[in-house]
Formats: sequence, C-alpha cells, structure tokens
Amino acid sequence: VEIVTDVYRGGALATGYQIVAATLPADPNVQNVKGAKKIFWKNLMAGRVDHVILPLGRELFATDQIEYITPQGVFMDALMRELSRSLGPRFVFQTSDTVSVSQALGGQYFAIEEAKADIVGFHSVRYFVEKGIVPKEMEHIHAVSALASIFSTLRFGTSDARGKACI
Repeated sequence: VEIVTDVYRGGALATGYQIVAATLPADPNVQNVKGAKKIFWKNLMAGRVDHVILPLGRELFATDQIEYITPQGVFMDALMRELSRSLGPRFVFQTSDTVSVSQALGGQYFAIEEAKADIVGFHSVRYFVEKGIVPKEMEHIHAVSALASIFSTLRFGTSDARGKACI
C-alpha cells in the first residue's frame, strides 16, 4: 500500500474522472506472477472531500450526519474497497481452458467487481470493529462517508462500472 501526493497529472491521467485509488497492475496474469500494489492519492482524495463530497453531503444529508463525512472515513472506504479487490478467484477453470474471471463475466465484470469491493469493504469494517481493531465510532463515520461518496459518484451516471455498482 502506498499513499502518494500528485504534484502534477498529465496525459491520459489528467482527463476525465480523477481516480483517488488504484490497484496496479490490472492484469490478473501479471498480478499472479508479480503481485499488485495499492496506490492512494492523498491530495486528490482530500480535494474530493472538501470540494465535492462534503458540499453534496450538506445538501443531501441530515444536519446531524454531516460531521461524520470526514477525510478519514472516505479514506477508510477507499482502502477497504481496494483491499477487497484482491479477494476472490482470479481465474475460472472450465472444461477446456482456464480463463480469467473478467473474461468469463464479459462486459458485466467491472460493475460486479466494483459492487463486490463495496460489499466486502463494508463487511470488513464491521468485522474490524467487532474484533476491536478499529474503534466503534469508525463504523458510523465509514458508513456516512461511503454513502456521501456514492452520491458523488452517481453525479456521472451509470454508464461506467462504478456508477452501475452504486445503484
């Protein structure tokens, strides 16, 4: 896991939706041989909280819930989601060929993977709270921050995998 600060974003990385976390490489064959790295862009995540998620939360949430939309809660959501991507099978063993899960699921793979990561992330936070690894108040902070993040994502519609997973 690496937490980094972008000084400059250029090229393809600077266009469209700005990601705040990623698991790289995305290719399951390369991950199988070399492993994967989780990267979190701290300054982009803080900017999204301050300029997008919190203002949306102020419009959509009850006043007594706004205090639970925090950078720490949004980071916990992104961390749990990215860690959850590593869980589950990478390959499907069919009668004749071994294919990646993404090949087997086709066009639905990315939306299913996003939804899986969300669900497993929520379950993981609850598990960590029950085991005393994470303070109890973090469960509520995570839930409210994650919901506010979902509304932030839905601004772009459901044409991409993340939007589909959020509905």
